[in-house]
Amino acid sequence: MPEVKLQPKTWRKMRLGEIVVKKGSVSGPFGSNIHSKFYTSFGIPIIRGNNLTINMSGGRYIDNDYIFLSKEKAEELSQSEALPEDIIITARGTIGQTGIIPKNSKYQKYILSANQLRFRINKEIADPLFVYYQLSSRKLVRTMQNVQVGVGVPNLNLKNTRELLIFIPEDINKQKRIAGALSTFDDKIELNNKINQNLEQMAQAIFKEWFVNFKFPGYERTKMINSELGKIPEGWKVRKIGDVAKISKGLSYSSNEIKENNKGVPMINLANFVRGGGFKIDGVKFFSGKYKDSNLVKSGDIIIALTDLTSNREVIGHPARVPDVKGWNKVLISLDVCSIKTQDILKTFLYYLMLRRNFSYFMASSASGTNVSHLNRSIINDYLFILPLAKVLTNFFDLIKPIFHRVDKLSSENQKIANLRDLFLPKLMSGEIGL
Repeated sequence: MPEVKLQPKTWRKMRLGEIVVKKGSVSGPFGSNIHSKFYTSFGIPIIRGNNLTINMSGGRYIDNDYIFLSKEKAEELSQSEALPEDIIITARGTIGQTGIIPKNSKYQKYILSANQLRFRINKEIADPLFVYYQLSSRKLVRTMQNVQVGVGVPNLNLKNTRELLIFIPEDINKQKRIAGALSTFDDKIELNNKINQNLEQMAQAIFKEWFVNFKFPGYERTKMINSELGKIPEGWKVRKIGDVAKISKGLSYSSNEIKENNKGVPMINLANFVRGGGFKIDGVKFFSGKYKDSNLVKSGDIIIALTDLTSNREVIGHPARVPDVKGWNKVLISLDVCSIKTQDILKTFLYYLMLRRNFSYFMASSASGTNVSHLNRSIINDYLFILPLAKVLTNFFDLIKPIFHRVDKLSSENQKIANLRDLFLPKLMSGEIGL
């Protein structure tokens, strides 16, 4: 483990394993004990990698998108239980992912997946939120990534993680002041994220009312006719996605074409998809090789994952929108991703069409493979849908456009806030700036 220069004399250098309560550091259960056959529709939620982020880019903890175990099964796995204020670290997969379960979490307790570690901090020594910010710093994330073991899937074992060196002010109130200062940034980011979620839910509700229930403006005066997809409004047509959009594959690349320190062209890949649909900025790669114009996407374009490593196919076939990120003049997609390009009015409609469960279920069921799932672009190309009249599409676009603009604006604001937080974090964590 590399040594780090100790800053103020009033700070202590300690190992993570020294500041947890007795039996406070545990790993998740063996995979066979938490297999998909034990999953239930409700019960005790399982913490997975999608609930954590790297460098806090998606918030301190993502308290949604769970799979569940029964209370009885969770009792069997109580050694791998997690509670509010516990710190969670990914041990297998995307090394560097961390999270802290909030005090006001949605659930009273959780169970770790087989790929996570839990650390319960001794509050007489350290403030859990302060420790979380230490572990989320770029320096500690790099350290975790450098000490990972194993071949193939990256692996960070419990022993190595307990040896991580962190610096703590002796005064626990000072720890809380530092964590509180950093929290002001993340509180605002999380508030913006909640607003965006509400806006997205509003847009999806409008889509359902207009294009699933067919209660669009003027529906009372519209005759319903038969089609191969059932009754549809007169004048509307059944079409394939390939009839109205161009589906382009992403770029094949080698590891030596990926650059560190955000140098190169940003390339969206599987790591940027939220399970169930949506975009997260974690995991963007930066590419330095040659590419074609067809590999490029722009802000607002629809992208879909064509490969899935999750056991329940929670990523494949789910859409995301390319965000408007400052400094991203050009954006690429990797080979595991395809883009759906069409005129803006149709793009908005298609995005919400693809967020519907019947679309994602069809895509997941059409994918091939067992451990790794693959989806052929032709499946998307041939997907049948009901195409509304142009005037209805225009009205929908005009209604949704301000929502998109608001979501993009808040996302951009979050990026600026995160950049400011990241500027202060190492200075506060090293004692360079005192509070």
